[in-house]
Amino acid sequence: MELVEAIKTRRSIRRFRDTPVHREVLEEILELARWAPSNYNMQGWYFVVVQGEKKDQVVQAMARHAPSWLGNVKNLFPEKMVGLMQHFFATMGGAPVMIFVYTDKTREQLSYMPLEMDPGYPSACAALQNLLLAAHARELGACWVQACCIIEEEISQILGVEGKMMVAGVPLGYPDQSPPVPPRKGDKVRWIGF
Repeated sequence: MELVEAIKTRRSIRRFRDTPVHREVLEEILELARWAPSNYNMQGWYFVVVQGEKKDQVVQAMARHAPSWLGNVKNLFPEKMVGLMQHFFATMGGAPVMIFVYTDKTREQLSYMPLEMDPGYPSACAALQNLLLAAHARELGACWVQACCIIEEEISQILGVEGKMMVAGVPLGYPDQSPPVPPRKGDKVRWIGF
């Protein structure tokens, strides 16, 4: 798959078949994720790949907490959309695998820089984009789920992760849907000196 095609045809998949994803395929996707650019070449990303009982515990935690978050978005989205979101958070779309993307906490190490955001965060986001594109190129579906960070402490405890900052959770598997292409939103580029 060509890069431009991969970028334009990748979709956030929220419904998955129960077909297992082989470890070799996951290793290939994660290897490509690791080729992302990173601040100071620190490569501070960290991936946790989970299936089985631990994945089920994470999904149960998401299902328990989702109703309280979704109360905050009822004014932003139609009722039907909120219902779909609640179902997705309660099941993670039936994904057979979840990948959690973390980053090292590097802000303290770079204390000379007046940063609001940990410098490792954008680097981990770049790795996450590589992961999503690599999964799509292997005909897998995935979805960037920032909401996992709301219960980061509980999920990290389930996964046995300490001293890292969660960037996102990614349910991953073979897609059981083909979402339409959403329109791009307006002109988001400002040109100066052209």
